[in-house]
Amino acid sequence: MPLVSTECDLGELREHIIPPTAISPAVLDRQGRLSRQNSTMSVSAMNSSLQIVPPTGVIPLVVFINPKSGGKQGTRLLRKFQYLLNPRQVFNLLQDRGPVNGLKQFQDVDSRVMVAGGDGTVGWLLDAMGKIYVCFLNYF
Repeated sequence: MPLVSTECDLGELREHIIPPTAISPAVLDRQGRLSRQNSTMSVSAMNSSLQIVPPTGVIPLVVFINPKSGGKQGTRLLRKFQYLLNPRQVFNLLQDRGPVNGLKQFQDVDSRVMVAGGDGTVGWLLDAMGKIYVCFLNYF
């Protein structure tokens, strides 16, 4: 045991994993707006209650899985990705009632998106991304 490091380096996938220390509850300022590093956004614009600030050099992989697609292999994939990544990066599209909440949590973070499902699942995610992007542009 003395040869084993007590600090986790997040392994081979470290550039895709958000460490637990990079996710914290968002803080409201005195005017009731979410404070994010150097900028503020209104609560209505940001429904997420988490502040995600990945370390330098980390571009997180955000995974959306439809467990009913792909010959019912989605549940197995969901567990595997939750094991490999931070579980906050993996979203069950059926349990989370779609991709919107997950997309909103990561809309301010430079990230990569992976979808596990069929054509309908990919279309569902792209449609949600389009709606969020349009709403985000209208905010500014």
